[in-house]
Amino acid sequence: MDSSSELALLPPAPRKIRRRRGYYQIAIQHVFLVVLVMFLQVFWTISVGTVRILWFSRTVPATVTKILVSPGARGPSYDLLVAYDFGGAEYSDKLSIGPRQAESFKEGDTVPVQVVPERPDRAHLYQENYPYLFVTILLCLFTLLPTAALIKMLWQLYGAPWQLRALMREGAATSARIVNKKETSGRCPNYIIAYEYQAPSPETFAPVKVKASMNVQPEDFQKAAVGDEVVVFYQPKRPRKSVICRYADYEFVFSALAERPLETSAAATPLTWHWLAMMLIAGLAFLAIARLFGWW
Repeated sequence: MDSSSELALLPPAPRKIRRRRGYYQIAIQHVFLVVLVMFLQVFWTISVGTVRILWFSRTVPATVTKILVSPGARGPSYDLLVAYDFGGAEYSDKLSIGPRQAESFKEGDTVPVQVVPERPDRAHLYQENYPYLFVTILLCLFTLLPTAALIKMLWQLYGAPWQLRALMREGAATSARIVNKKETSGRCPNYIIAYEYQAPSPETFAPVKVKASMNVQPEDFQKAAVGDEVVVFYQPKRPRKSVICRYADYEFVFSALAERPLETSAAATPLTWHWLAMMLIAGLAFLAIARLFGWW
């Protein structure tokens, strides 16, 4: 079907659309999302706890009650038993120390410890020359990087499809020509189709040539050929924001009385079991990792 015939068959805006493929990829991405969130929870807990100890704790004197030496395959480990008063109550805790600190301490010594008011039963040995600012910045970087990965995954799962659906529902349609196709190698190869079309300029409303590109599925990449005429949807205010209609993951839903030439086969029709399978896989992954970490 040429682009002029395809344009004539397009329903008017706002168009009704539905997903026609990509359910397996969505299920896998949700599994990775569950795993990423659970590991991020560990990162956030460690980082927030460390920052609270460094900047929001109180320093109180503690008395060394005992020094423990435990033998091990890689050498002995040393622990310091301390007792301290906080908020009118008596607490005791065991602190891990190094061999040099074990040699310098003895029972009855007074040592400063850091205590967070919300957890007075957990003490941390105070170190005068500890690089507080450097450790805080490093923790923020280590926490922000996986957080950025989470934001990117959420955008790919929800933000980008929402934009694509809005573009196909409300976007202006025009004819375009494929000018190039490129495959990038790697662990996850990308299949890119470049195309150009005429669209009114948002400032002058004069027709201008617009060049754009989009990632497509491997089977669509094999079918496409340079010089093919295709139908694209674009945003009138941002003409470079566009999508090739036939290569999108969505299709139009026509009324029962209208012809349905663009619909796919029944095997590609969205079914309820896809969403049930995604929820089941994500739930099982959550329970397995929760069991692994001892959260359940």
